[in-house]
Amino acid sequence: MSSLILITGTIDQAEDPFQRIDFNQLYYETWKDDPDTGETWRETERVPIKFYNLDVLRIVQEKGSGKTLKAMDILAQKAFFGGNVAANLGLIWHNQEKQNKDDWDAVINTVDDFKNLQHCTALIDDVALWIKKWSTKQAEILAEISAAGRKRGLDMIMTSQRENQIPPEIRDQATEWIVPIIRVRDEREGSINPEDGTGKPIELITLHFDGAKIFKFMSDPIIALEPLMNCYSTVQKAINLAEGEDGARPNQPGYALEAKAFNFLKEKIPGIQWQHLNGKHVFDIISDTHAIDVVGTDPDGFLYLDHKDLSKHIKTAKRKGQVPYLLFEHAKEWRFVPITHNLNELVDGKRINPAHLSHNRMRSIEKIVG
Repeated sequence: MSSLILITGTIDQAEDPFQRIDFNQLYYETWKDDPDTGETWRETERVPIKFYNLDVLRIVQEKGSGKTLKAMDILAQKAFFGGNVAANLGLIWHNQEKQNKDDWDAVINTVDDFKNLQHCTALIDDVALWIKKWSTKQAEILAEISAAGRKRGLDMIMTSQRENQIPPEIRDQATEWIVPIIRVRDEREGSINPEDGTGKPIELITLHFDGAKIFKFMSDPIIALEPLMNCYSTVQKAINLAEGEDGARPNQPGYALEAKAFNFLKEKIPGIQWQHLNGKHVFDIISDTHAIDVVGTDPDGFLYLDHKDLSKHIKTAKRKGQVPYLLFEHAKEWRFVPITHNLNELVDGKRINPAHLSHNRMRSIEKIVG
């Protein structure tokens, strides 16, 4: 049976009808060094809990309660046993060859990506961050996907700092609520995010409630959190899931170069309606008359054409009545190369040596719109 797990830093109107929660276990412990004496000391405080009566309670936490860490714990277990995982964050399981976490790519970048998922465990991290930017239509799409998860073999996880930031249509479908609590931190060893200064997480516990928010159990402490921190980029913001057909996906490889080219075209030729596509199409930038694929260069200055099919470029542009070009930076200037069938003859190992491009073939912006 497919599931929808909601991981939140807060939970309201939660019930503990059998008084099974051991509140003595719900505390924050922080290790610090005294700036004057250099001695290590421990600071403790209770997790903020409001009781409506003996059975009903509310837990409210600040940011950094361990939501994404707990989500990684679930994904890691799924991946360990051979399951497929996906997220709107860059995950280690899809980026093992990339040493720099800033270069990690996410599997879920758009609503279209989300709608096409099957037979996997999918994480939408910080759902409240982008749900605010969504239209009602898009929020409804997300609710429909959640409801259809069983048919598609999709287990879903969503995180949000506050439960009321999750649309009620999704809350009503929850099979489980999890409230993580980072119980022990060490400020002497920095933080996951240097901006928050809360200290390195040392011990994590989680409170588990069923879909109706009735308490089920408290987990054993999860320690040795370093491997979970290494599963995702701790400073990367969750990808904003825009509609697949609208706009570019900023996490895509080469996006920065595309954006730079897009701004160049808008500035130099403002009379043409340029559109920056979302990375799932053949071309990166199009207008009614032009179709442009922005390409980077390798350390030797060669045009890098990996994953590109120039014949497909030609067919796509012809079908839409556009003139196709490669666009790249050369000697600190943008240069256009018409994509023609004989351009394939210059491709060697998915690269093109710009020295082999004739003067007439390598064009300036004035020539392509003149």
